[in-house]
Amino acid sequence: MKHILINDFKLKQPKLDTPKYLQLEKVKLHRARVLESANQIFQILNAGHEIVGIDCEMFEFDQSKTTEIGIGYITQFGLRVEHIIISDYYKLRNKKRVPDNKDNFIYGKSIRMTLKQAQEYVKNIFINAKYIYGHALKNDLKQLGVNTAGQLKFDTSTLHTRFTVAKDGIHTTKKTRLSTLCEIYAPHLKSTPYHNAGNDIYVTGAVLKAQGDPDNVVQILGHLDEQHMIQRYHDDEIKRLLAIIPSMKLSINSLMEKSGLTFEQMFNDQTLIDSILSMHQNIYRRMHKYGDINYWSERVNLGVLDEFFKRTKLIPYLQVNQTE
Repeated sequence: MKHILINDFKLKQPKLDTPKYLQLEKVKLHRARVLESANQIFQILNAGHEIVGIDCEMFEFDQSKTTEIGIGYITQFGLRVEHIIISDYYKLRNKKRVPDNKDNFIYGKSIRMTLKQAQEYVKNIFINAKYIYGHALKNDLKQLGVNTAGQLKFDTSTLHTRFTVAKDGIHTTKKTRLSTLCEIYAPHLKSTPYHNAGNDIYVTGAVLKAQGDPDNVVQILGHLDEQHMIQRYHDDEIKRLLAIIPSMKLSINSLMEKSGLTFEQMFNDQTLIDSILSMHQNIYRRMHKYGDINYWSERVNLGVLDEFFKRTKLIPYLQVNQTE
């Protein structure tokens, strides 16, 4: 329930800002999952399986026109790629938003196909692929109309986001461009001409191999400073709670004003108090976890919330679970 009506006044549930940091136990969980992913990739390759990759380049002024396709093949022995130039759109050149590197494939020889031939070629490859990789993979598969339902996919962009969360213990969904991933995971390839589908899928494959190397992942994650993680999560929680208190005071004061209630009348109406607490209980629960009335009064003017805070200490369902 996001709000309730009290005497025709809409009292909304206060919403804290998104936390910047994760709790220590969640950081540990994310680290374990990232290492699990690395082991999974390592075991797939070590068992002799192949991971097949896809990358597309589109015309910058008409994204429906696929101008290049890169196909990669990762095995335990190495990485090879194919670069297909779509002959239908050979004369369409990118230049404004991204560089034109269509004829600058450096990891082999380009081949030309019509779009129809290329689509058929790609579908025949991926229909039998058990494991697939790419960077922002969903977009490339959709571009070519490739159905990969049920196949295991590895997206280097998504994996790096998970790495960032696990390494730094921060909340983020930010995606990172391929050139940046290259500098982190495969710096020896950073001079590669990007925005050539063959080059891009080669670099993506090198990045994935690094992301699938358990020893490398452990090194990237680095040492976990547990005390630092605990302290910064605590400080961020206090900051978020302090930021929400003024709006909570304002909503209660507005309720009293529009309902014509005095302070005493409001707190003598237990049904009203219970209704308000049903909206605010999560905030008071968190506040009790970090300090008593003196702690909070030293940091912010609680105003009318002072009495609510004192009362919630006596309510069983607001008692704090210290394992949270």
